[in-house]
Amino acid sequence: MLSGIVEVNLKAPGWSVESANANTYQEDLTLDLAVPNDLLGTGQSFKITQAVPYIGLNSLSGSAHTSWGVNNFLVKTESPVIHAIRLQANLDVSRSGEVLQRIAYQVTALGMVSN
Repeated sequence: MLSGIVEVNLKAPGWSVESANANTYQEDLTLDLAVPNDLLGTGQSFKITQAVPYIGLNSLSGSAHTSWGVNNFLVKTESPVIHAIRLQANLDVSRSGEVLQRIAYQVTALGMVSN
């Protein structure tokens, strides 16, 4: 299991104008989560067979009605893992004056180590 907090500081377009009207804005986010040094030996890789990811948004700032949301998220499992597990998310914000400062994540992955 990998878990942590990533500082992203995503600003929606027009973020400096709190009262601006804007369409919903979507952001595709890719996080490469480092594999612990002691998980794999030299020349080894990890093939993920099952993954249970979780993403939480925190440190939101903006108006009283901060409106960031997570549309979907997943762990890329097609390629063997050597250095990092790739976590992808699609986020959106329905206001223009919003800043998302941090994302918390947790990934539980099952798989096999191979040479």
